[in-house]
Amino acid sequence: MRFFFDKARALVTQKNADPAGHGGDVGNYIYTQAKIQESAQKFQLAYERALNAEQHDKQGYTKRAFNIWETSSVRSCRTRADCGRVRTRESPVALRVP
Repeated sequence: MRFFFDKARALVTQKNADPAGHGGDVGNYIYTQAKIQESAQKFQLAYERALNAEQHDKQGYTKRAFNIWETSSVRSCRTRADCGRVRTRESPVALRVP
């Protein structure tokens, strides 16, 4: 997941041809600078959540890693800074997303 979001956060700002060859730019509905910026920010947040989940899993908190993807677990993770400081009873260590 992290790999996808890492690549997508840059690609969403560019024109991307339909890989199946049926149409033009697959992102032509994202046509204003505001929509492009919003999309890039959403991919950035998804990337940071994926990175955070990987870090939890590497530290042995696999259940917490899965919970990061659940809506109820990430509801409090509204900003970039918050996503790096998710704490639970299972994971007392605060992680920082670089």
